[in-house]
Amino acid sequence: MLLHKLNPLDRVTTRLRRRNFSAPCRQQRVLLTYDVKKEYSSMRLYRATNRSGPWTLRSSTAPDGSYSDPATNGSIYYYRLMAIDGLNHRSAVAEQRSG
Repeated sequence: MLLHKLNPLDRVTTRLRRRNFSAPCRQQRVLLTYDVKKEYSSMRLYRATNRSGPWTLRSSTAPDGSYSDPATNGSIYYYRLMAIDGLNHRSAVAEQRSG
């Protein structure tokens, strides 16, 4: 069953827009902000210190459009964000680099 006739696995219809997913590092924290659609029941945020991983789950919470991640100033972190709807359909993954 498709929610609102959109396939959550289709990169065209449900991709989290990279330009709306930002990750600036300030004061030993990375503040991540992202778009939230009303269909999302949770967001999963992963972090790595290398673009190819390994990836660590940092947060799996109700979507509110932001997450403050503890960080070391001057370090580069890579993030992946995935939205999940109430039927456990998953969006394509959005990627962002801190800094």
